[in-house]
Amino acid sequence: MCFDLHPSIFWMKLSRAMKIFPRLKISEFILRRRQYVFCSVVLFGMFLLLRYYFFYPSESSLNDGKCSVVFEHIMQRFKADADIYDAIIVYADEITDVEPIWLPYTGNGYITVDVSEKGKMYIRGLTDEFLDTGFRPIVDVTLQNQYKSMLEAYIIHFKDGKVVKLQCYDVGNQCVQVVTTYFVHRTRPSVFIQHISISNPTDTTVILHLHRYEDTLQRFVKSRIESQSQVSAFQYIGSANGKVGMSVILSDFAKLLYVSSKKVEQLLIPSFIARYTVSEDMDKDQLKSDAINTALKVSNLAFNISSLMMFFTKISKAFYAVTALDDYSIIEEHTQAWNQLWNSGLSISYSKAPNGLNGDMINGTMYYILCHYELQSDNSVEFSSRPSHCYSSHSTLLPSKLWAKMNSVSTILLINSLWSYTLVEHGCGNLLLEGATGVVQALLLSFGALKHTTHHLEFDQQPQDLHRDFFFRNIYFTKSTYVNIRIMVNDENRAVMYASVNRTSPAGKELFACDAGCLDPPIELSSSSTLIPVKRTVPATPILYVTDQREHIERLKMSIHVREVANAPAHEHHIIALHKHGHRLGGLPPAFWFSLGVLLILFHLFLIKLIYNEYKSDRKPYPSWRYKINFIALEIFDALCFETSEAADKFILSGQLSTNNENLYDILGVSRDASLKQIKRAFVDLSKKYHPDVNKGDRTCSNRYVKIVEAYSVLSKPESRRKYDSELNAQNYSHENSERPSNKNYQSSYSYSWYSWNPNLNSFYYYARHSTNQAKPNDDAADVNVRVIRLVFFLTIFSFVLQFIQHHIQRLKHIRNMEIVDQFNADSEFYQRTLTAEQNMKRIFGSEE
Repeated sequence: MCFDLHPSIFWMKLSRAMKIFPRLKISEFILRRRQYVFCSVVLFGMFLLLRYYFFYPSESSLNDGKCSVVFEHIMQRFKADADIYDAIIVYADEITDVEPIWLPYTGNGYITVDVSEKGKMYIRGLTDEFLDTGFRPIVDVTLQNQYKSMLEAYIIHFKDGKVVKLQCYDVGNQCVQVVTTYFVHRTRPSVFIQHISISNPTDTTVILHLHRYEDTLQRFVKSRIESQSQVSAFQYIGSANGKVGMSVILSDFAKLLYVSSKKVEQLLIPSFIARYTVSEDMDKDQLKSDAINTALKVSNLAFNISSLMMFFTKISKAFYAVTALDDYSIIEEHTQAWNQLWNSGLSISYSKAPNGLNGDMINGTMYYILCHYELQSDNSVEFSSRPSHCYSSHSTLLPSKLWAKMNSVSTILLINSLWSYTLVEHGCGNLLLEGATGVVQALLLSFGALKHTTHHLEFDQQPQDLHRDFFFRNIYFTKSTYVNIRIMVNDENRAVMYASVNRTSPAGKELFACDAGCLDPPIELSSSSTLIPVKRTVPATPILYVTDQREHIERLKMSIHVREVANAPAHEHHIIALHKHGHRLGGLPPAFWFSLGVLLILFHLFLIKLIYNEYKSDRKPYPSWRYKINFIALEIFDALCFETSEAADKFILSGQLSTNNENLYDILGVSRDASLKQIKRAFVDLSKKYHPDVNKGDRTCSNRYVKIVEAYSVLSKPESRRKYDSELNAQNYSHENSERPSNKNYQSSYSYSWYSWNPNLNSFYYYARHSTNQAKPNDDAADVNVRVIRLVFFLTIFSFVLQFIQHHIQRLKHIRNMEIVDQFNADSEFYQRTLTAEQNMKRIFGSEE
């Protein structure tokens, strides 16, 4: 009877039935979990929208078009040295805007220079104090042409003992580079060098202004004969005690420098300064002669001076020798001297622990200290005597006032004094008298608590302090013999020690070592690393002894008195984790643990919400996904067989009433005039009795429980109960006044024929319909959520498109940057070009007319 419809009506009703599917998905899943789904989708969309800021950070202040590409390309050479703590990069804005950690500074123990904007020069007095000379030898280079922007940075190169100032000017979308190298020559104590290199890749001539602050020389007496040469001589008599004089010899230079298009220009500007003691009976002319002669001698450029005219002739030759740039001989001489100082030193693993000392602080502090100590005259690393009883205290690798920010000259001088006092008081005074090489050894001994005695070298560290990797290289022992000590923390968190020997000549002695307590036989050291057990003694003793006499180890056994000797235990995990990760939680970052804690809190809140809802609900079971098929079949049947949903409801209720003589009131065991409270109480009691969880496996109880739920779902709502009562009254009336017996047969056959889908006989149909009707008031809210979710979805797709465009832009920018770098390498001739001495003399002194 249901399929005799017109085809157009059939397809119309079928299309109405097909609308069930999207409504089913939203009502069954999204509506019940819409808060969680909505929040998840919104958070995911926001993450994609903000992904640009996570993976493509905003460009730094240094990124300024084409010039920044060249700037960063030049900086790559210095960043490689900074990564191994051989250099420090200080950007110009750090000096002007914030307090820097490192001050651009250079020195050789005789004179020191603040290379920053102050540019002051200091000279060692009669004692270890450094005096302000009163003038600024720095030559500032500024571009006179119009430029869009300028990038600037200082590179303090510890290993080479110099400061490099890099300036990049954006002129006509091209980058004009000015590289200035400052250093006080290590082997020529009175010489301060400024090497300036200008590269002009533009199509126009650039003009640079060179300026020195000579107004600070007002207290100096200027020679009146310098006009006949290309140098200026200044003298100053007097100091705090009136016994010190200074002579300053500066080179003259043109105030404006013109650099042609596609050219590279280089300048070498030396300055000479000498200190001398003032004699009371010394006349002025003799003072000038002695002062100038002293300046030349200290600079290893001694001349016999018969007159001031001869002096200026020879000083020109001295300048010619100093400014000769063949293979940068004077720069190489300085660099090699500094590199030789760093042959001895300390390498240490990086620590993320609070207040942990790392390679940058250690190497930087050593550099600033070495700037205040002169090199030996013969540039030798051999000492006149064995450094006995140095260093006799605990390790200095601990947070203390010995380690501070080197951001001002006063702080640098203070730290230098503190280290000097500390080393002298702990037996290293003789090493400090040996100059810069002795200072390196004294610092190295203090770092590791290494102590020289009359016959041996002992490593007085304790196993519990060896929780980082250390490498002490080239510790001086005797002439031509050096010791290397390496400490490593293995995978078991145990400290492992290795020792080896370096011999600079065949005359180097053999060395022997023993561990803590010296109970084991002596171990002969070689050039390859030898494993030395790390042991702990009670009371504490050094963990390593090194000597050049085998019999001395036998004597050590009798002189070392310990109660217990055992292998050092492994370090606790949290100690190693503190250095490796900056916290004691282990290998995972704090963000992981924070996220895990948040997830646990959210999970428990969700669990509490479920328990609360279950307790406060009317004990209706949650709709199951197994109702889908039954519900779909019911809706399709309604759409195909009835014109309206009201007709379908009427058909369902009539079938319910005619199928079984037991009505809904009988199922709950209440009368027709029972109150809502009585109905609810009856439902609760019957639910407890017939619940499937209580009667597992009993199909009869399960069916009865379904009928109880159906009855309560109808009778608990006033509207559905009123409709049911009216239908029940009509049905009772029809049975009482029936005159045709065929009606009963018709009803019976009708009910029996549709038993498989009748909602009153199949509880799934009935519950699915009523649960859907209950969800209809929420359709408007669901539609709003769906619209928002759609909006977020389209925003997500849009963000993906933006990401693709951004990636493409970044790729094109990278290609352009590589082209700029290639062009820069091709145009910048100063990477390979070396100018002749005559060309440099011509730039410094000008062309002869």
